[in-house]
Amino acid sequence: VKAVDLLEFTNLSENDVENILEDFQTSFEPSTLSGAGNLGRLFGIEAGLFFGFTNADSIDRLGGGDVSKLPVAGVFGRFDTLYGIGVEATLLPVDLGDFRYTNFSFAGKWTFSKFIPFLPVSLRARLRYSRTDLEFEGNDGSSDFRGQVDNNSTSFDITVSKNLLLIEPYAGIGYVRSDGDFSIEGSNDVLGFTTANSVDGITNSGAHVFFGANLNLFLTRFGVEYSNLFGNSRYLAKFSVKF
Repeated sequence: VKAVDLLEFTNLSENDVENILEDFQTSFEPSTLSGAGNLGRLFGIEAGLFFGFTNADSIDRLGGGDVSKLPVAGVFGRFDTLYGIGVEATLLPVDLGDFRYTNFSFAGKWTFSKFIPFLPVSLRARLRYSRTDLEFEGNDGSSDFRGQVDNNSTSFDITVSKNLLLIEPYAGIGYVRSDGDFSIEGSNDVLGFTTANSVDGITNSGAHVFFGANLNLFLTRFGVEYSNLFGNSRYLAKFSVKF
């Protein structure tokens, strides 16, 4: 079923647009589904893929259809060095015909617990930037339209984890700020609070809570993660290899 048959946006208020963007922005927020521990004593590399979905209650309610979940899928890479310093990047190229988006993120991180003697857990601080371009199709009740979202996001989080032989559970909390532009082509009836076909500079910010676990089997890793951002829940799984 095409998204154009499902999304029926019409006469949206400014608050409606903000809520729709919150659903999209929760789906956009990057993750490597990783704990705070380093990948190796000197250095380490991890690369893999992740997939899942985000609950999209506002899009489902305002879209007049059955789009209750947004797909999430992408690839990631992590690189750790001495002193707990590392970097990571994600790429999410989702193309479902009339629902397409590309998300790229880059983060710097520091496992500072390496400098706290006898601490029984690992602690990591991470600062991240991401950019997303989204295109989707819909209907305003009488004609089809094309929507576009351009989004930039910055975030900071603290993660704690414990390596228990083969399993590393983790939890974290952070703060996310997302700035998005929302535009419509092909309809004058989607936005009910302005005569323009676009709304620029919509900012949403709030706490980001997440927890999960990794199963480490030799050079392979399997992970699961739950997160909540802007009141929306997201569920992810991953498969990766470590060098």
